[in-house]
Amino acid sequence: LPRRSVILQTGTAEELSEALGYDVLGGGPDAPPGERVPAALAAVGYKWCDTCQIVRPKRASHCRDCDCCILRFDHHCPFVNNCVGQRNYRYFVMFTTSVCLLAMFVIPTLTAAAPPEPVPGGADAPEEVPQKGWSTVAIVGAVAAVAAMGVGLLCVYHVFLMVTGR
Repeated sequence: LPRRSVILQTGTAEELSEALGYDVLGGGPDAPPGERVPAALAAVGYKWCDTCQIVRPKRASHCRDCDCCILRFDHHCPFVNNCVGQRNYRYFVMFTTSVCLLAMFVIPTLTAAAPPEPVPGGADAPEEVPQKGWSTVAIVGAVAAVAAMGVGLLCVYHVFLMVTGR
């Protein structure tokens, strides 16, 4: 939701009121605190945002990182440096899904790229074969597996939220 100053400068108050179904500007910042949000809207959970100086609907929240009110605010994602809310929630779920798919591709690829084990015996076999390649594969694989589990749980949770309509 745009700030009060942006709404007034662009002259979009009527357009926003029509799209949202209520007057976003409310009583204004000069009105007493109890009169900023109309009583009918306050009864159903609408609140006044002191920073943006607008009436925000329920489930909207002010993000301190983006410094604006977000409809159906979920969280501020540091990985994409943006808020996850009504307009970009599906893209966030697609992002987490693609990270899960990438992890499911990387882990098996690591084992295929690992150096082969030496065949014991034989005349040309060295006495001691360094196992340096396996330790690197094990460390990278463990980090990828932990990241995959964390992002996988996040992805499953958000898909659950989308399916149940929450």
